[in-house]
Amino acid sequence: MNRTHRPLERFSAGQAPAHERHDSAAAAMAGRLIFYVTLAVCVVFPHSFQIVTGALVIATAAAGFLATRSDRTISYVGICYLLSAVVTLPYLVVGMQNRAPPEAIPQVLIVYLISPLLWIVIWRFALQQIDVDRVVRYLTILTWVACASAGLFFFLFLTFGPQAVSMFLDPRQANVRIEDGAAGATLLVYGSLIFLASAVFATPEAIKSVPERIGLLSVVAITAVTSGRTALMLAIPIGFAIGLASRSFQQRGVRRTSTGGMGILSYLAVIVIGVAAVMIVLGEARTGINLGIVVEEAWEEIASLGGDARQGQSIALWEGVERTNALGAGHGIGVSIIRDPDYPWRYENIPMATAYRVGVVGAFIYFLPFLIYLVGTASRLFRGRTTRAETFVFAGAVSALLALPTNPYIESFIFQWMYILPLILFDLQRRRTLEPPARAAIHSTAKGS
Repeated sequence: MNRTHRPLERFSAGQAPAHERHDSAAAAMAGRLIFYVTLAVCVVFPHSFQIVTGALVIATAAAGFLATRSDRTISYVGICYLLSAVVTLPYLVVGMQNRAPPEAIPQVLIVYLISPLLWIVIWRFALQQIDVDRVVRYLTILTWVACASAGLFFFLFLTFGPQAVSMFLDPRQANVRIEDGAAGATLLVYGSLIFLASAVFATPEAIKSVPERIGLLSVVAITAVTSGRTALMLAIPIGFAIGLASRSFQQRGVRRTSTGGMGILSYLAVIVIGVAAVMIVLGEARTGINLGIVVEEAWEEIASLGGDARQGQSIALWEGVERTNALGAGHGIGVSIIRDPDYPWRYENIPMATAYRVGVVGAFIYFLPFLIYLVGTASRLFRGRTTRAETFVFAGAVSALLALPTNPYIESFIFQWMYILPLILFDLQRRRTLEPPARAAIHSTAKGS
């Protein structure tokens, strides 16, 4: 039976008509091809080609909708999405009443309602039609490409100047800093790498070749060290800690399948060799980068809660929460401190900004699906029952969510891939465990055909 189209799963009451099966198979094939392109553009070139990327996201969702099988079980993601819509629409009206900028209204609709729905459809289709392990392997390939794009950015900027990096971002915003023992660059692919760096450090065995594992870990670490982004550098120890915890609980738990047989000692050996390779490369290349200075700067930023600018934003937002009695000022409304004159309602501290816009209760509803996911997956991890793919995604999700107080990636339709993927994976896993035995047997038979 065609693995990408399982009629027994989609039509449990009987065989679908031939023309419906043909249309669904065609949509599935088109959806898979567009999905790979869409994910590559979103991960490696975020915001470089926004109109093209938007068209790709819509096309992938359309193909996925036509190809995705129906399911009568209740989706917690669907329920949470409806609850968030109940919050978004009234507070959009409140924002309009409080004279929110006109351009804020369509952007709020896209970011809070349209884009999440598109990514829900895309990831449900991808995990059903492509298989989560293949998606993980593809993401590890994109990690290589993302790191290479960061290196290319440095080379082009330092060799030819800002105009040479126009494919990455506006040349007026481009910058590279290599001084005082540290380095950094204004590059949006670092947002994708916050998720990917943590994921690959948690599950390096997603790559079968040991030399390639060490190579990828080393390249990711070098990219993080030279990024100047504290959230990206923190993603590495977060991923390492989750990977180590996963192996520890699996060895004490019921089964040991998610690591693919890679035990704690092997895992530690790969990490140590990878880190040593980073130190050797940075030393031999005479880059002038001092790991001690990099770590010190990162620690100072953590201790200062993101620096003076972010502290000022957070204080102003908290005062706004108090001023509105934690009930919310409405979408599109800013505070006294303006982060971006073009978008005066946007702030880097997403949790605080959300509480200011929609109130504490509204913010809780927005973050509820992530809380359910974190608690549910952590429970599986502590019992040693997470698969390798689940550990990969969980590590990436934890780092991406911890970055929310200093990085507004979740408010970009392009970066929402890394926030919706964990929810859909958990939802599908949850619904499989709730399936009646007879239906689960049908699914198992279909998969093995």
